[in-house]
Parts: sequence; C-alpha cells; structure tokens
Amino acid sequence: MKREDHPIKQIMEEAIEKINKSIDVNKIIGNPIVTGEEVIIPVSKVSVGFVAGGGEYNQEKPPKNAEKEYPFAGGSGAGFNVSPIGFLISNSKGTHFLDLSCQNSIDKIINTFSNITEKLSKK
Repeated sequence: MKREDHPIKQIMEEAIEKINKSIDVNKIIGNPIVTGEEVIIPVSKVSVGFVAGGGEYNQEKPPKNAEKEYPFAGGSGAGFNVSPIGFLISNSKGTHFLDLSCQNSIDKIINTFSNITEKLSKK
C-alpha cells in the first residue's frame, strides 16, 4: 500500500477538515456590542488539541497479500477550550483593551457585564 493511500491519512484529513469548520473568527473575536457611543468587542483565546492514530490487526498466519489484506483500525479525536481574555472597547476617548487575565478575572467579567447591561437598559 502506498503511503499516500494509507487509511490514517484519510482519518487525519477528515478530522482536520472538521476542526477547521468548527473554528471561525467569531469564536476569537466576538460580535460587537454597541452601547450608545461605545463599541465593546469580546476577545477570546481558543486552544485545540488533536490526536489521530491507527494500526493493522496482526494475524497468526499472514494472508498471501498481507500488505492489502490486513484489517486496519484507526481513530481521531479533538478537544477545544475557549477562554475569554478581554474586551476591546472603543469610544470617543479612543480605543483600549480591558484585560481579563489578571487574578480577578471573574470580578472584571461581572463588572463589565453589569456595565454593559446598565448601558443597554438606558438605550
């Protein structure tokens, strides 16, 4: 069997194609939220792990044409992690990045969303 025809190649190509379809820019840079004169854009970090493997079953007595007749088993898997890292905020005073990566990220997220909700309710 030629290397380019090996089943593991097909498994990997299909898995990578599905991963590419799963990830789009909206997972990293979120949709803008307009609050009066401010535009708030959520920014996230996406991490992806991927593994693929396979092998041929061994038999006590190899078939005559062993290269083509050994049964093949294979599989692949992937894992995703999307973590918010901050908000890009633009208003009449300029543009700045609100970083959520410090120790109090949860507090900053809650405060930011409270401010956004407050501004949206005034609209």
